[in-house]
Amino acid sequence: EDEISARLEELLVLIEELPDKREKKTEVAKITTLLCYIKRRSSLIFREKEMDTISGEDVAFYMEEMADFSGYGGVHLMVYGHGDREIPTGQGTLFYDFLYEVLGACMGSEKVNILVQLFFDEKQNRITLLLPMEKGGEATASASLKRAIAAEGGKVTTKALDDSYGIEVAKLAGIPDNVVSR
Repeated sequence: EDEISARLEELLVLIEELPDKREKKTEVAKITTLLCYIKRRSSLIFREKEMDTISGEDVAFYMEEMADFSGYGGVHLMVYGHGDREIPTGQGTLFYDFLYEVLGACMGSEKVNILVQLFFDEKQNRITLLLPMEKGGEATASASLKRAIAAEGGKVTTKALDDSYGIEVAKLAGIPDNVVSR
C-alpha cells in the first residue's frame, strides 16, 4: 500500500507540473502510464492477499497493457516468452514494479525499443530487458525495489552487450511446491 501512496504523490506532481512542461505529449504519456500502473498494482495488492500464484499470461498481459500507454511517450515494448506457468504472486508484482521503473527512466523525447523476456520454470523465474546502450545506465531498479527483490531471494543483474544493455531480475530456487504448470 505504501507503493501506491508514493505513486499517487508522484501522479499529483506530474499533473501539477504539466502546464509548465514543453513536451506535453511525453508528460501525458507518463501520467497515463502511471495511472495504468496504479490500477494494476492496486489489483495485485488484493490478488496477493487472495491467491498465492498468478499466471505468467496475466503478468505478461499487465505488462503489455502498460506498454500500450508508454508507447505514447516513445517507449515501445515487445513482451514474449511468458507461457502458462503459475508463479508466486509476489514475484509477478516485483517484475511488474521493475518494468514500471525502467519505463519511467526511459520515457523522453526520443523513441526507445525494449525487448522484455519473461521466463518461468521449476528452477528460476526471471524478467530480462534488452534496451539501447545509451539508456542502459538510466534504466535500473531503485534501491528500495532492489531491497524488495533481495528480500524475496532474487537479484538484479546488468550487463553491457555489443550495442545494447541487458538488465535482469531473477528469482532462483525457493519456488513453492504448490506452484505448478497448468
